[in-house]
Amino acid sequence: MTGQPRADGTPARIRLSRAAGWRMPAGAVKVDRTTSWGNPFDHRGPGRDRAVAIHEYTAWLDGEGPDELLAGHRVVSRSWVLAHLDELAGHRLACWCPLDGPCHADVLAARVRRETHPAAGARR
Repeated sequence: MTGQPRADGTPARIRLSRAAGWRMPAGAVKVDRTTSWGNPFDHRGPGRDRAVAIHEYTAWLDGEGPDELLAGHRVVSRSWVLAHLDELAGHRLACWCPLDGPCHADVLAARVRRETHPAAGARR
């Protein structure tokens, strides 16, 4: 999912970059591990990959495990994320994950769609 937010307000995902001259587009919301939106489950390490980390993130948002987890040097709160999902509606979500693979921003986008358009989320 890339480009502009969808007509239903579902966020689209963009990839952050350190390339010279690159700037985060106006209206985009950074959701990487340096923010309260970050995935506390790391994909690096033996037997780990993005799919595993995203599966763990999805289960955590669904209520598995403690409400607060450490993501890098930051505490991430499930209750905070769920209470603030509406802030992501209509914005592109910026993370470091490659656009051709899974990202926790996709999970957030699906949650936003489900919260802001429950009938659309139920069809999936």
